[in-house]
Amino acid sequence: MRNILPLIVSSLCLVHVAQSSPVQNSSAQHNSARQSAVLQPTWDEMTRLIGQPIEGRVVQQFVKKYGLSLSSHKGDTGSYSNYDKMPMSLLFRQNKIERVVVATWRSAGENGEKWPVYLGQLPLGLQRSDTIEKALQRLGAPESRSKPVQRLGAPANQFQSDWLNYQKRGLWLTFNHKSKRLREIDIDDPSR
Repeated sequence: MRNILPLIVSSLCLVHVAQSSPVQNSSAQHNSARQSAVLQPTWDEMTRLIGQPIEGRVVQQFVKKYGLSLSSHKGDTGSYSNYDKMPMSLLFRQNKIERVVVATWRSAGENGEKWPVYLGQLPLGLQRSDTIEKALQRLGAPESRSKPVQRLGAPANQFQSDWLNYQKRGLWLTFNHKSKRLREIDIDDPSR
């Protein structure tokens, strides 16, 4: 046992040195830079999709450019997404893009997958760190907003996400109930 102890200690020291070496840190920085260098659409590009036919040139070029795929489809309703690489999902109904859902903070999906965050400039001065109160200061009163409601079957302290609906601007803002931070922005057709 005494002969093994120095071996274990020296192995742990080597692991610690390897983990803190400059090569490891620069590699982690490179990976982080590579993730942020992933091409993401501009807000205008996403907004232009609303009302476009899914088989049309505008949508198909967007889908190809950003590596989206048909993730669900039933009749004339479905979505395009690639949650591994892109922070948005295109929802369609009657074969036209009806909504673009844009993730503004890293969150886990139903199966624990991590969705990327939209890194581009948000509309109307919104910031990813905005709370409901800050969004209300920036945008004024919405056409409608959520009321705190406990989700069915959820623990007593777990509520649905809070949201603000700016229908005339074509925006639906969803906030994380726990952190109160902006979680996603849905781009909708303001004429609906």
